[in-house]
Amino acid sequence: MSSQVTLKISKGFLLLKEESFMEKETVAIGRANDCRIILDNPIVSRYHCIMEINNVS
Repeated sequence: MSSQVTLKISKGFLLLKEESFMEKETVAIGRANDCRIILDNPIVSRYHCIMEINNVS
């Protein structure tokens, strides 16, 4: 049985992005072009955070 992790990025009630992950991985989030999830907003740093997905089988 496989499972997935879903990340939903919203602003208020508006859903901006939705990403699903099916395996263990490290995901960069930020404004930089090499981030897996790019947030085009001047208050977000180029490499805003790193998310580690661990409980996906």
